[in-house]
Amino acid sequence: VSVWPKENRIGEVMEFTIAGMSYRDDIDDYLGEHVGTLEAEPTNPYDANAIKILAEDGHHVGYVPKDITSEIRKSATLPCTCYFYIEEKEGCYFSNCYIKI
Repeated sequence: VSVWPKENRIGEVMEFTIAGMSYRDDIDDYLGEHVGTLEAEPTNPYDANAIKILAEDGHHVGYVPKDITSEIRKSATLPCTCYFYIEEKEGCYFSNCYIKI
């Protein structure tokens, strides 16, 4: 059973591509669909407004893109549930993430 809310959504959702996956370890272990969490990361040395994306087991898979973190913070209470998928094609990773707003 798919957890992906895209086809079955109730209310509004915000969609974005996961940033920073190339810097994360073990991304191959997280291919497919997931229910995860968006969590503020105020101790991030590069961006005090960073929002990290965590898999079900707490593994850090990436970030909300910097250009939309303020919009996410206005639309959602962190931490919040997100839905994401990661796929790999010919050595390149692709991703998408949704949150209900």
